[in-house]
Amino acid sequence: MEDAPWMDIQERLRLFYKRLGELPPFKSHDHGLAEIERVLTEVEDEHSGVERDPSGMPAVTAGRMYPPHPAFAKECDIPGVVLYVQKGHFTYISEGGAILIRNRKTLIVEFEKVGSDGRGIQP
Repeated sequence: MEDAPWMDIQERLRLFYKRLGELPPFKSHDHGLAEIERVLTEVEDEHSGVERDPSGMPAVTAGRMYPPHPAFAKECDIPGVVLYVQKGHFTYISEGGAILIRNRKTLIVEFEKVGSDGRGIQP
């Protein structure tokens, strides 16, 4: 990786939420998931200082954040929503493209975005 201004994980997470929030609403679950992956990978490539593991789901992350992976999708009690369980977060994505990201430890909602249908996710 070339030299760049490395940021700690909380700074990178804030930048990820900022960039994701600036995008137009997502049209579907797949669109939301793809944009999460694209934006988070960009932020981590630019500011983590840790090379990306090509598997996308390494056992040891070395401090790099990875997007939700389909292998960690879980059934959710919210109709039309898929839950992804990650190391530090629960990420919910609706079939209408809405996103909700919750901290696993505190259960505090850290990020919300309505889908293109104008609806959000009510946990």
